[in-house]
Amino acid sequence: PSSSPRSRVPSRRVADLARQEFERVAVVTHAGVIRGAIAHALSMPLDRLFTLVPSLGGVTCFDIHGDDRRLLFFNR
Repeated sequence: PSSSPRSRVPSRRVADLARQEFERVAVVTHAGVIRGAIAHALSMPLDRLFTLVPSLGGVTCFDIHGDDRRLLFFNR
């Protein structure tokens, strides 16, 4: 197992889902995974991870097509 925080978080699984041929995927999870998924999708440096503050019950939406990744909204 890798010791990199980016490789330990389940956000990798979110990225794996994006590679599948699904039109839509819903993932219900906690703040740490949301932060990790955003950081991974947008290639954010990990030292900026905690600048993201997911709200309780908030919705975050990505548009992912191959390597084209966009964060459509965060904390709606």
